[in-house]
Amino acid sequence: RYAGTVDVEDRYASVVMISRKDDPGLCSGVLISDRLVLTAGSCVCLQQPSGKSAESAPPSPQASSCVKRVSITTVFHGGDVEAQRGRRRLRTYEGDVRPHPEMESRAATHGFRLSRVDLAVILLDEPVQERPEEVLLAANEVREGEALIMAGYGKDEALGGDWGARYYRKNKATRAPGVEDDRVLYEQQGPYVYDGFVGGPCFREGLGGRWLVGIAGGRSEKELSCTSLHVHREWVRAEVQRAMQGSSAQP
Repeated sequence: RYAGTVDVEDRYASVVMISRKDDPGLCSGVLISDRLVLTAGSCVCLQQPSGKSAESAPPSPQASSCVKRVSITTVFHGGDVEAQRGRRRLRTYEGDVRPHPEMESRAATHGFRLSRVDLAVILLDEPVQERPEEVLLAANEVREGEALIMAGYGKDEALGGDWGARYYRKNKATRAPGVEDDRVLYEQQGPYVYDGFVGGPCFREGLGGRWLVGIAGGRSEKELSCTSLHVHREWVRAEVQRAMQGSSAQP
């Protein structure tokens, strides 16, 4: 019940699973073009905790903990979660990781590492074969009290998630980004036991359509956040343009 509703109708088929060879856990991401996945930097640039406290641990060199390659998996449910259980259409692709140029990891008290700008893109080796609905960037910033849609994948049935099933839920934004903070804070529904949305999209939905406003970030204690894409819209647009040109060179 903490994960939300299973997306059996594939409304959010643009949301993909991300996996790393050194990490059996799952992160989420969102296709913003047929070759480009947007995710949290903390999904592809995390290392194992050093055992030091946040105060004593030195900052990691910029983007030094990022892996070079990851796998992404598209998932289509086919309309009936029970009938399709174990028979969902999964297709895996490989791609190069490109962290945000201001990626800077630091230790956190809960054992994860968060980043200064918690964003990265994955340039796929080939376009996805089943192209989901186009994802549009929002023109306006998130407002406090605004209802957002989160979407992502489960990690463990004990935590309310079924592996390979895409979930979505509605959360209210409790704080809009500030001058020195690019994060939108949002409320958790129920006990804080489920984090399957990390790296996945934060959508705004209305009568006029659906827009991407942020990317869910690594958790900090019990504070849930997504990184505002309105703040970083020029970087996102530049990465989309580079993907269209077929460039995989590092900035």
